[in-house]
Amino acid sequence: MKSCLALLILLAAPYAAAAHAAETPCPALPDASELQWQFHRFDESSYSCYAVTGQNHLSFGFLVAPAFKFEPKASEQVATGRIGERPVNWYRTALQPTSWQSLLSLDSNPAKVVHVFVPASDASTLQQRLSVLESLSLAP
Repeated sequence: MKSCLALLILLAAPYAAAAHAAETPCPALPDASELQWQFHRFDESSYSCYAVTGQNHLSFGFLVAPAFKFEPKASEQVATGRIGERPVNWYRTALQPTSWQSLLSLDSNPAKVVHVFVPASDASTLQQRLSVLESLSLAP
């Protein structure tokens, strides 16, 4: 009996995870990325989506809120790129040169701002993480 219950729980786990993912505003992650979202709602207008590995290491994250203290400076811009189909300007962070961040607004709610951050210890890791971001489909 215990083995049947364990099998049922094991078989239902992917469906429960998919249902949970559908309840969050986080964009779908590519299956090949082997990442999963950690979603946190702070209040009615603010939330975060952290893309983490199976070992719970942060790959990148989105913070959505009405405003942020981060104000991009042209002198700190390091590259242009995209997240899904959206063009973005990338800026270095105070953490280290290979950690980047950007700001963009939500089409569905221009009053909300998305702070995107990509921590990386080296250029190769940064490029891998940016590739995943480029493949995301952000909701309009």
